[in-house]
Parts: sequence; C-alpha cells; structure tokens
Amino acid sequence: MIIWELYTQAIPWKHLKYDYKVIQAVCAGERNPLPDDMPQKLKDLISMCWAMDPVQRPTAEQVAAALEEII
Repeated sequence: MIIWELYTQAIPWKHLKYDYKVIQAVCAGERNPLPDDMPQKLKDLISMCWAMDPVQRPTAEQVAAALEEII
C-alpha cells in the first residue's frame, strides 16, 4: 500500500469513512485501482504484495530488490 500511496500521492480508501470498512474491503479482496500510467513492473510488484495468501507475498528483501531493479 505504501508503494501505491507514494506513486499516486493519494489517500487509499478515501471513500470509506471508518477503519473497520477498510478492513472489511481488504479482507474481501478489494484493492485500490492501479493507475494506467504506472510502469508494469511496479504494478506486478504491488499485485504480488497484495496477494490474499501471505505465503505468496514477497519478503521485504524481495521487495527491496525489485524496487532497486525498477528504480
């Protein structure tokens, strides 16, 4: 989510008024839209980080390595 926020300069889940609504949305698999102009490698990384199954998410080291490659 932090990568999404940094890229978009937007507040995630701005339309939801209560924290518990955000939690419900995330648990239901809802995600903020990825901008069309976002580089595909960054979209791929964010999508991996948003995987519902924690085992499928990259480690912090893998995220850092991917960001180094993208930047």
